[in-house]
Amino acid sequence: MIKTDKIYNTTNVYDAAIERLTFLFNNFDNICFSFSGGKDSSVTVQLGAKVARKLKKKFSVMYLDLEAMFEETTKHVHDVKESIKDVCSNFYWVCLPIVEENSLSSLNPEFITWDESAKDVWVRNMPEGAINLDNNPFPFYENLMSFEDFVADYSKWFSSKSKGVSAIVVGIRTDESLRRFLAIISEGKATFQDKKWTTKTIEKLYSVYPIYDWKVKDIWGAVAKDDLLYNKVYDYMWKNGVPLSRQRICQPFGNAQKAGIDQFKSIEPNTWEKLLKRVTGVNFGAIYCRTSLLGTIKSMKPKHMTWEQYAVFLLESIGMYEPLIMQRYYRKIKYYLKWEEKNHNYPYGVVPEEPPEKGHGSWKNIARGIEKNDFFLTHMSFGIDTAGDELLIELRKKHKLLGEGRIQPKIAKKIESLQQEINEDETE
Repeated sequence: MIKTDKIYNTTNVYDAAIERLTFLFNNFDNICFSFSGGKDSSVTVQLGAKVARKLKKKFSVMYLDLEAMFEETTKHVHDVKESIKDVCSNFYWVCLPIVEENSLSSLNPEFITWDESAKDVWVRNMPEGAINLDNNPFPFYENLMSFEDFVADYSKWFSSKSKGVSAIVVGIRTDESLRRFLAIISEGKATFQDKKWTTKTIEKLYSVYPIYDWKVKDIWGAVAKDDLLYNKVYDYMWKNGVPLSRQRICQPFGNAQKAGIDQFKSIEPNTWEKLLKRVTGVNFGAIYCRTSLLGTIKSMKPKHMTWEQYAVFLLESIGMYEPLIMQRYYRKIKYYLKWEEKNHNYPYGVVPEEPPEKGHGSWKNIARGIEKNDFFLTHMSFGIDTAGDELLIELRKKHKLLGEGRIQPKIAKKIESLQQEINEDETE
């Protein structure tokens, strides 16, 4: 059993963070702060700058600009960049095409940031001096990358620039997620000099979490104490009645994030108008994001239906306006049922209504995957596949949707290799 008890000491979290950052600058050769424009990373970067000035050190910052963001966030990022320029050797403001999930649309389940084919309707103008396709310095970048792949490859690239030990500083707090907390306190992970707030990624590269034990009130306490810069979007969210614990600055189209997409309409009407032209399904999402219709809170399965009947109902409903998507889901579900038959000994098509235990399939899982507009059915442990990507391209042309929809070459090669192995196994 994993011990999750928190041990308190006499040092407050602000002083502890300063001590960690001091240790960081004294022991690492190459330091980069991951910046999002949100409150946690903003405080972390500015506290890092405070310590760096005292120690006469320098650091880098990486900000991955996802285009469909508040204009107020852009202003804040620019202000922070100016405020730390005396100790920041490189500020990587990245505006490259990145594939983000769009759970608001069945027809267009991907949002491609800074998509050249949609340049006329970009939500924001590209910031001056930003890293783009014309001046891209990253040899690892391949069109189109996911957010997670880009961040992981960027960290390795940043580490390779130095012969010493490198650190990627991440401003996350574990009180927002039990999974984060368990990852930080894990006994099995490799750390730097036994510091639990560090995690070894690869040789000579560590992820560092100096404010992991902070609460949201500690963030705003630090802002007040040191008169730090902060994103004014939080003021507007507070006036809109959004509690501190639910205030987020992030791409608003994912399964978890879409619950706050209606904030754009009241906070920045001009940005909202651009989102309507740029992102498929965004108005639908704003209307129903806080209801069960999009599966954000809970399912809206009719009481008179079983989960199997509800899954079939969802499939038939999709088929009424796009049979190709219905057929794709149908094929994926067949594979899912065959896998359950082989691995959990369920008769084909007779999986339980609800999973009897973790890792087992059910009709509820199937229905929830369709309900969430999960085109690739990652909810059911499927990955990206070339057939799905080719269908997205076809749908974009058919329905005149924005975006190229090309799968990144690295993933395409991997899928092709796996498919060859499958074909070889079937011929044996």
